[in-house]
Amino acid sequence: MRKAYVLGINYYIGLSVLRCLGREGVPTVACDYDTNAYGWKSKYASEKLLVPDYKVDSRGLLDALLSAAAKEKEKPVLFPCHDNYVQFMDMYFDELKEYFLFPQTIKGLGSRCSDKKELAKLAQQHGVLQPPSLDIAEENLAAKVASQLMYPCIIKPDNSPAFVARFRSKVFLISDETELKSAVKKITEAGLTAQVQKIIKGFDDHMYTYDVYVNQAGQVSHMMTGQKKRQWPINFGASTFIVQKYVPKLHEIGAPFLKDIGWRGFAEIEFKREEGTDDFYLIEINTRTTNFNSMIAACGINMPYVAYRDLCGEALPKQYIEEDLNEAFRYRYEDIFAKRAYRRRGQLNRKEMREQERGYHVTEALFARDDIKPWLNFWSGKAKRLLTRWYKK
Repeated sequence: MRKAYVLGINYYIGLSVLRCLGREGVPTVACDYDTNAYGWKSKYASEKLLVPDYKVDSRGLLDALLSAAAKEKEKPVLFPCHDNYVQFMDMYFDELKEYFLFPQTIKGLGSRCSDKKELAKLAQQHGVLQPPSLDIAEENLAAKVASQLMYPCIIKPDNSPAFVARFRSKVFLISDETELKSAVKKITEAGLTAQVQKIIKGFDDHMYTYDVYVNQAGQVSHMMTGQKKRQWPINFGASTFIVQKYVPKLHEIGAPFLKDIGWRGFAEIEFKREEGTDDFYLIEINTRTTNFNSMIAACGINMPYVAYRDLCGEALPKQYIEEDLNEAFRYRYEDIFAKRAYRRRGQLNRKEMREQERGYHVTEALFARDDIKPWLNFWSGKAKRLLTRWYKK
Protein backbone atom coordinates (compact mmCIF):
# COMPACT_ATOMS: atom_id res chain seq x y z
CA MET A 1 0.00 0.00 0.00
CA ARG A 2 1.22 3.48 -0.85
CA LYS A 3 2.80 5.26 2.14
CA ALA A 4 2.09 8.73 3.47
CA TYR A 5 4.97 10.91 4.68
CA VAL A 6 3.81 13.27 7.44
CA LEU A 7 6.17 16.23 7.63
CA GLY A 8 6.24 17.82 11.09
CA ILE A 9 4.97 15.74 14.01
CA ASN A 10 6.17 17.88 16.93
CA TYR A 11 2.75 19.53 17.17
CA TYR A 12 -0.76 18.15 17.34
CA ILE A 13 -1.56 18.98 13.69
CA GLY A 14 0.91 16.35 12.49
CA LEU A 15 -0.32 13.98 15.19
CA SER A 16 -3.90 14.32 13.93
CA VAL A 17 -2.78 13.54 10.37
CA LEU A 18 -0.99 10.39 11.57
CA ARG A 19 -4.13 9.30 13.40
CA CYS A 20 -6.51 10.09 10.54
CA LEU A 21 -4.45 8.11 8.05
CA GLY A 22 -3.48 5.30 10.41
CA ARG A 23 -7.07 4.60 11.40
CA GLU A 24 -7.81 3.96 7.72
CA GLY A 25 -4.92 1.51 7.48
CA VAL A 26 -2.58 3.84 5.58
CA PRO A 27 1.10 3.17 6.42
CA THR A 28 2.72 6.40 7.59
CA VAL A 29 6.25 7.73 7.85
CA ALA A 30 6.55 10.29 10.65
CA CYS A 31 9.18 12.91 9.70
CA ASP A 32 10.71 15.46 12.05
CA TYR A 33 14.00 16.94 13.28
CA ASP A 34 12.87 17.11 16.92
CA THR A 35 13.91 13.95 18.76
CA ASN A 36 11.51 14.86 21.59
CA ALA A 37 8.44 15.32 19.39
CA TYR A 38 5.43 13.64 20.99
CA GLY A 39 4.20 12.50 17.57
CA TRP A 40 6.90 9.82 17.62
CA LYS A 41 4.92 8.10 20.38
CA SER A 42 1.81 7.59 18.26
CA LYS A 43 0.97 4.00 17.45
CA TYR A 44 -0.06 5.28 14.02
CA ALA A 45 3.52 6.26 13.15
CA SER A 46 4.35 3.12 11.15
CA GLU A 47 7.89 4.30 10.44
CA LYS A 48 10.04 7.13 11.77
CA LEU A 49 12.39 9.32 9.76
CA LEU A 50 14.66 11.78 11.57
CA VAL A 51 15.41 14.62 9.16
CA PRO A 52 17.46 17.87 9.28
CA ASP A 53 15.86 21.02 10.66
CA TYR A 54 14.37 22.97 7.74
CA LYS A 55 15.39 26.27 9.40
CA VAL A 56 19.04 25.23 9.44
CA ASP A 57 19.46 22.92 6.45
CA SER A 58 16.57 22.95 4.00
CA ARG A 59 18.67 21.27 1.32
CA GLY A 60 19.57 18.51 3.76
CA LEU A 61 15.87 17.99 4.50
CA LEU A 62 15.16 17.72 0.78
CA ASP A 63 17.94 15.18 0.27
CA ALA A 64 16.71 13.09 3.21
CA LEU A 65 13.15 13.00 1.86
CA LEU A 66 14.18 12.23 -1.72
CA SER A 67 16.55 9.50 -0.57
CA ALA A 68 13.79 7.83 1.47
CA ALA A 69 11.15 8.21 -1.26
CA ALA A 70 13.48 6.74 -3.89
CA LYS A 71 13.43 3.44 -1.99
CA GLU A 72 9.63 3.16 -2.02
CA LYS A 73 7.82 0.91 -4.49
CA GLU A 74 5.19 3.59 -5.12
CA LYS A 75 5.36 7.37 -4.91
CA PRO A 76 4.41 8.33 -1.34
CA VAL A 77 1.91 11.08 -0.53
CA LEU A 78 3.47 14.06 1.26
CA PHE A 79 1.61 16.03 3.97
CA PRO A 80 3.09 19.35 5.25
CA CYS A 81 1.89 20.08 8.80
CA HIS A 82 3.38 23.53 9.37
CA ASP A 83 3.43 26.76 7.36
CA ASN A 84 7.21 26.53 7.00
CA TYR A 85 6.86 23.13 5.35
CA VAL A 86 4.45 24.63 2.80
CA GLN A 87 7.14 27.19 1.95
CA PHE A 88 9.74 24.42 1.83
CA MET A 89 7.62 22.44 -0.63
CA ASP A 90 7.18 25.52 -2.83
CA MET A 91 10.94 26.13 -2.73
CA TYR A 92 11.70 22.60 -3.95
CA PHE A 93 8.43 22.05 -5.81
CA ASP A 94 9.84 20.43 -8.97
CA GLU A 95 12.28 18.14 -7.16
CA LEU A 96 9.61 16.93 -4.73
CA LYS A 97 7.05 16.33 -7.50
CA GLU A 98 9.39 13.75 -9.03
CA TYR A 99 9.31 11.59 -5.90
CA PHE A 100 6.07 12.47 -4.05
CA LEU A 101 2.39 13.00 -4.64
CA PHE A 102 0.82 16.16 -3.23
CA PRO A 103 -2.25 18.11 -4.37
CA GLN A 104 -0.86 21.49 -5.40
CA THR A 105 -0.22 21.93 -9.13
CA ILE A 106 0.91 25.57 -9.22
CA LYS A 107 4.39 26.24 -7.90
CA GLY A 108 4.45 28.98 -5.27
CA LEU A 109 0.68 29.29 -4.82
CA GLY A 110 0.78 27.99 -1.25
CA SER A 111 3.36 30.60 -0.28
CA ARG A 112 1.41 33.35 -2.08
CA CYS A 113 -1.73 32.52 -0.14
CA SER A 114 0.22 32.48 3.14
CA ASP A 115 1.77 35.88 2.40
CA LYS A 116 -0.63 38.60 3.63
CA LYS A 117 0.35 41.12 0.96
CA GLU A 118 0.00 38.61 -1.88
CA LEU A 119 -3.28 37.31 -0.44
CA ALA A 120 -4.68 40.84 -0.41
CA LYS A 121 -3.88 41.16 -4.11
CA LEU A 122 -5.62 37.86 -4.87
CA ALA A 123 -8.67 38.86 -2.84
CA GLN A 124 -8.91 42.21 -4.61
CA GLN A 125 -8.53 40.59 -8.03
CA HIS A 126 -11.38 38.19 -7.34
CA GLY A 127 -13.76 40.53 -5.53
CA VAL A 128 -13.47 39.08 -2.02
CA LEU A 129 -13.75 41.48 0.92
CA GLN A 130 -10.60 42.03 2.98
CA PRO A 131 -9.96 44.46 5.84
CA PRO A 132 -8.43 47.73 4.54
CA SER A 133 -4.68 47.79 5.04
CA LEU A 134 -1.53 49.83 4.42
CA ASP A 135 2.03 48.66 3.86
CA ILE A 136 4.36 49.73 6.68
CA ALA A 137 6.72 51.14 4.02
CA GLU A 138 4.11 53.67 2.81
CA GLU A 139 5.03 57.34 2.91
CA ASN A 140 3.16 59.39 5.53
CA LEU A 141 2.06 56.14 7.14
CA ALA A 142 1.00 57.63 10.47
CA ALA A 143 -1.28 60.21 8.85
CA LYS A 144 -2.84 57.61 6.56
CA VAL A 145 -3.46 55.19 9.43
CA ALA A 146 -5.17 57.92 11.45
CA SER A 147 -7.44 58.96 8.57
CA GLN A 148 -8.07 55.66 6.76
CA LEU A 149 -7.81 52.86 9.36
CA MET A 150 -8.09 54.63 12.73
CA TYR A 151 -6.88 53.34 16.09
CA PRO A 152 -6.81 50.75 17.48
CA CYS A 153 -5.52 48.74 14.52
CA ILE A 154 -3.18 45.80 14.06
CA ILE A 155 0.06 45.10 12.25
CA LYS A 156 0.10 41.72 10.51
CA PRO A 157 3.26 40.24 8.98
CA ASP A 158 3.50 39.32 5.32
CA ASN A 159 5.46 36.22 6.33
CA SER A 160 3.80 34.88 9.48
CA PRO A 161 6.27 32.07 10.40
CA ALA A 162 9.26 34.43 10.29
CA PHE A 163 7.40 37.07 12.31
CA VAL A 164 6.26 34.60 14.98
CA ALA A 165 9.78 33.16 15.23
CA ARG A 166 11.19 36.66 15.80
CA PHE A 167 8.54 38.25 18.02
CA ARG A 168 6.61 35.27 19.48
CA SER A 169 3.36 36.93 18.43
CA LYS A 170 1.04 36.69 15.41
CA VAL A 171 0.20 40.42 15.34
CA PHE A 172 0.97 43.72 17.05
CA LEU A 173 -2.01 45.57 18.50
CA ILE A 174 -1.52 49.30 17.91
CA SER A 175 -3.31 51.88 20.06
CA ASP A 176 -1.70 55.14 18.90
CA GLU A 177 0.92 56.75 16.70
CA THR A 178 3.74 56.17 19.20
CA GLU A 179 3.07 52.43 19.26
CA LEU A 180 2.81 52.42 15.46
CA LYS A 181 6.22 54.02 14.98
CA SER A 182 7.82 51.75 17.59
CA ALA A 183 6.39 48.60 15.99
CA VAL A 184 7.37 49.65 12.46
CA LYS A 185 10.94 50.30 13.67
CA LYS A 186 11.17 46.82 15.27
CA ILE A 187 9.83 45.07 12.18
CA THR A 188 12.05 47.02 9.78
CA GLU A 189 15.16 46.38 11.87
CA ALA A 190 14.33 42.66 11.82
CA GLY A 191 14.30 42.76 8.02
CA LEU A 192 10.61 41.85 7.79
CA THR A 193 7.63 43.36 6.00
CA ALA A 194 4.07 43.82 7.25
CA GLN A 195 0.70 45.49 6.79
CA VAL A 196 -1.20 47.83 9.09
CA GLN A 197 -4.77 46.57 9.04
CA LYS A 198 -8.13 47.88 10.18
CA ILE A 199 -9.80 45.82 12.91
CA ILE A 200 -13.16 44.55 11.75
CA LYS A 201 -15.70 45.03 14.55
CA GLY A 202 -16.83 41.91 16.33
CA PHE A 203 -15.79 39.63 19.19
CA ASP A 204 -13.85 36.38 18.74
CA ASP A 205 -17.05 34.45 18.00
CA HIS A 206 -17.39 36.53 14.82
CA MET A 207 -14.50 34.48 13.39
CA TYR A 208 -15.55 31.69 11.02
CA THR A 209 -13.70 29.06 9.02
CA TYR A 210 -14.33 27.50 5.63
CA ASP A 211 -12.54 24.13 5.55
CA VAL A 212 -12.49 22.32 2.23
CA TYR A 213 -10.74 19.88 -0.02
CA VAL A 214 -10.38 20.84 -3.70
CA ASN A 215 -9.79 17.72 -5.76
CA GLN A 216 -7.48 17.29 -8.73
CA ALA A 217 -10.37 18.15 -11.05
CA GLY A 218 -10.59 21.57 -9.37
CA GLN A 219 -13.90 20.94 -7.57
CA VAL A 220 -14.68 21.40 -3.88
CA SER A 221 -15.38 17.78 -3.02
CA HIS A 222 -15.56 18.07 0.78
CA MET A 223 -16.67 21.01 2.91
CA MET A 224 -17.25 22.01 6.52
CA THR A 225 -17.66 25.41 8.17
CA GLY A 226 -16.89 26.36 11.76
CA GLN A 227 -17.19 29.16 14.30
CA LYS A 228 -14.47 30.14 16.73
CA LYS A 229 -15.40 30.61 20.38
CA ARG A 230 -12.02 31.09 22.03
CA GLN A 231 -8.49 31.55 20.73
CA TRP A 232 -4.95 32.06 21.97
CA PRO A 233 -3.60 34.65 22.05
CA ILE A 234 -7.09 36.02 22.64
CA ASN A 235 -8.64 38.20 19.91
CA PHE A 236 -5.87 37.48 17.39
CA GLY A 237 -4.80 33.85 17.68
CA ALA A 238 -5.40 30.20 16.87
CA SER A 239 -8.52 28.32 17.94
CA THR A 240 -8.49 26.81 21.40
CA PHE A 241 -12.23 26.12 21.36
CA ILE A 242 -14.14 26.03 18.06
CA VAL A 243 -17.44 24.47 17.01
CA GLN A 244 -18.77 23.13 13.74
CA LYS A 245 -21.36 25.61 12.47
CA TYR A 246 -23.01 25.50 9.06
CA VAL A 247 -22.75 28.90 7.34
CA PRO A 248 -23.82 28.63 3.67
CA LYS A 249 -22.47 32.08 2.71
CA LEU A 250 -18.89 30.98 3.35
CA HIS A 251 -19.21 28.39 0.57
CA GLU A 252 -20.73 31.00 -1.73
CA ILE A 253 -17.65 33.20 -1.21
CA GLY A 254 -14.92 30.61 -0.76
CA ALA A 255 -15.60 28.02 -3.47
CA PRO A 256 -15.42 30.43 -6.48
CA PHE A 257 -12.35 32.12 -5.02
CA LEU A 258 -10.39 28.87 -4.62
CA LYS A 259 -11.45 27.72 -8.09
CA ASP A 260 -10.40 31.02 -9.69
CA ILE A 261 -6.92 31.00 -8.16
CA GLY A 262 -6.33 27.38 -9.22
CA TRP A 263 -6.16 25.89 -5.73
CA ARG A 264 -5.81 22.14 -5.19
CA GLY A 265 -5.85 20.21 -1.92
CA PHE A 266 -6.92 21.21 1.58
CA ALA A 267 -7.47 24.86 2.43
CA GLU A 268 -8.96 26.74 5.32
CA ILE A 269 -10.15 30.29 4.76
CA GLU A 270 -10.66 32.31 7.92
CA PHE A 271 -13.37 34.97 7.72
CA LYS A 272 -14.58 37.59 10.15
CA ARG A 273 -18.22 38.70 10.09
CA GLU A 274 -18.49 42.40 10.77
CA GLU A 275 -20.65 43.16 13.78
CA GLY A 276 -24.17 44.26 12.85
CA THR A 277 -23.81 43.20 9.20
CA ASP A 278 -23.72 40.05 7.08
CA ASP A 279 -20.39 41.00 5.52
CA PHE A 280 -17.62 38.41 5.77
CA TYR A 281 -14.02 39.60 5.43
CA LEU A 282 -11.25 37.23 4.37
CA ILE A 283 -8.63 37.26 7.12
CA GLU A 284 -6.19 34.56 6.06
CA ILE A 285 -5.79 31.17 4.37
CA ASN A 286 -4.23 28.18 6.08
CA THR A 287 -2.61 26.18 3.32
CA ARG A 288 -1.79 23.13 5.43
CA THR A 289 -3.94 20.87 7.60
CA THR A 290 -5.87 22.90 10.16
CA ASN A 291 -5.28 22.65 13.91
CA PHE A 292 -8.81 21.26 14.48
CA ASN A 293 -8.46 18.55 11.84
CA SER A 294 -9.55 15.96 14.42
CA MET A 295 -12.93 17.72 14.84
CA ILE A 296 -13.52 17.68 11.08
CA ALA A 297 -12.89 13.93 11.22
CA ALA A 298 -15.34 13.63 14.11
CA CYS A 299 -17.91 15.33 11.88
CA GLY A 300 -17.42 12.58 9.31
CA ILE A 301 -14.84 14.05 6.90
CA ASN A 302 -11.34 12.62 7.22
CA MET A 303 -9.50 15.34 5.25
CA PRO A 304 -6.05 13.66 5.14
CA TYR A 305 -7.63 10.42 3.91
CA VAL A 306 -9.69 12.38 1.37
CA ALA A 307 -6.44 13.84 0.01
CA TYR A 308 -4.71 10.45 0.06
CA ARG A 309 -7.48 8.76 -1.91
CA ASP A 310 -7.75 11.62 -4.41
CA LEU A 311 -4.01 11.52 -5.14
CA CYS A 312 -4.11 7.73 -5.46
CA GLY A 313 -6.79 8.09 -8.15
CA GLU A 314 -9.49 6.60 -5.91
CA ALA A 315 -11.44 9.71 -4.91
CA LEU A 316 -14.03 9.45 -2.16
CA PRO A 317 -17.63 10.59 -2.81
CA LYS A 318 -18.46 14.28 -2.47
CA GLN A 319 -19.48 15.29 1.05
CA TYR A 320 -20.68 18.64 2.40
CA ILE A 321 -21.72 19.13 6.03
CA GLU A 322 -24.88 21.22 5.73
CA GLU A 323 -26.29 20.93 9.24
CA ASP A 324 -25.11 21.60 12.77
CA LEU A 325 -23.71 18.42 14.36
CA ASN A 326 -22.87 19.79 17.84
CA GLU A 327 -19.20 18.88 17.46
CA ALA A 328 -16.41 20.96 18.98
CA PHE A 329 -12.62 21.00 19.30
CA ARG A 330 -10.46 22.05 22.25
CA TYR A 331 -6.73 22.43 22.72
CA ARG A 332 -6.87 22.15 26.48
CA TYR A 333 -3.33 23.36 27.22
CA GLU A 334 -3.58 26.74 25.46
CA ASP A 335 -7.23 27.05 26.42
CA ILE A 336 -6.10 27.32 30.06
CA PHE A 337 -4.21 30.53 29.20
CA ALA A 338 -6.99 31.79 26.94
CA LYS A 339 -9.66 31.40 29.63
CA ARG A 340 -7.52 33.21 32.16
CA ALA A 341 -6.86 36.09 29.74
CA TYR A 342 -10.54 36.45 28.79
CA ARG A 343 -11.45 36.67 32.49
CA ARG A 344 -8.69 39.13 33.36
CA ARG A 345 -9.65 41.47 30.52
CA GLY A 346 -13.34 41.21 31.36
CA GLN A 347 -14.28 39.80 27.98
CA LEU A 348 -15.76 36.51 29.21
CA ASN A 349 -16.58 35.14 32.64
CA ARG A 350 -16.61 31.52 33.79
CA LYS A 351 -20.35 31.12 33.30
CA GLU A 352 -20.20 32.45 29.74
CA MET A 353 -17.37 30.08 28.86
CA ARG A 354 -19.27 27.12 30.28
CA GLU A 355 -22.25 28.14 28.14
CA GLN A 356 -20.00 28.19 25.07
CA GLU A 357 -19.29 24.48 25.61
CA ARG A 358 -22.78 23.33 26.61
CA GLY A 359 -24.32 20.65 24.38
CA TYR A 360 -21.19 19.85 22.36
CA HIS A 361 -19.26 16.65 21.94
CA VAL A 362 -15.67 17.83 22.35
CA THR A 363 -12.71 16.34 20.50
CA GLU A 364 -9.43 17.06 22.24
CA ALA A 365 -6.26 18.09 20.40
CA LEU A 366 -4.02 15.52 22.10
CA PHE A 367 -6.07 12.95 23.98
CA ALA A 368 -7.33 9.89 22.10
CA ARG A 369 -8.40 6.67 23.79
CA ASP A 370 -6.92 4.54 21.04
CA ASP A 371 -3.59 6.43 21.00
CA ILE A 372 -2.82 7.71 24.48
CA LYS A 373 1.00 7.75 24.51
CA PRO A 374 1.45 11.16 22.81
CA TRP A 375 -0.88 12.74 25.40
CA LEU A 376 1.05 11.12 28.25
CA ASN A 377 4.35 12.21 26.73
CA PHE A 378 3.17 15.81 26.34
CA TRP A 379 1.92 16.23 29.90
CA SER A 380 4.82 14.34 31.50
CA GLY A 381 7.17 16.69 29.66
CA LYS A 382 5.31 19.74 30.99
CA ALA A 383 5.43 18.29 34.52
CA LYS A 384 9.18 17.63 34.31
CA ARG A 385 9.89 21.20 33.16
CA LEU A 386 7.71 22.61 35.92
CA LEU A 387 9.49 20.53 38.57
CA THR A 388 12.89 21.50 37.17
CA ARG A 389 12.05 25.22 37.42
CA TRP A 390 10.69 24.75 40.94
CA TYR A 391 13.81 22.82 42.02
CA LYS A 392 16.17 25.51 40.62
CA LYS A 393 14.38 28.14 42.70
